[in-house]
Amino acid sequence: MLSPEAERVLRYLVEVEELAEEVLADKRQIVDLDTKRNQNREGLRALQKDLSLSDEENNIKCIIENCKKAKDGIGLGVGIENIYPEESDPLDEAKWLWQRKQMGRKM
Repeated sequence: MLSPEAERVLRYLVEVEELAEEVLADKRQIVDLDTKRNQNREGLRALQKDLSLSDEENNIKCIIENCKKAKDGIGLGVGIENIYPEESDPLDEAKWLWQRKQMGRKM
């Protein structure tokens, strides 16, 4: 048998050990939640980046469509050759920009 003083010390050590286990479990949970938060932040950033690229793609597509319309004389009331009489075709320039954007993503 243990003395009353030894039993009290043993109960105290058991209580300290249980509380230490809880603290370690809480720390593990904090680390797991922090990891998940970082993954969510990275995912959100990737989505925002994709959306901004989509906006650029849409802008370039609109430029191409407007150049096609202007080349055919639709909507502006004047053909593209009157707007850019001696310069290169803006439709070709828009397509070139589009291709450059696509190549930049593959790198």
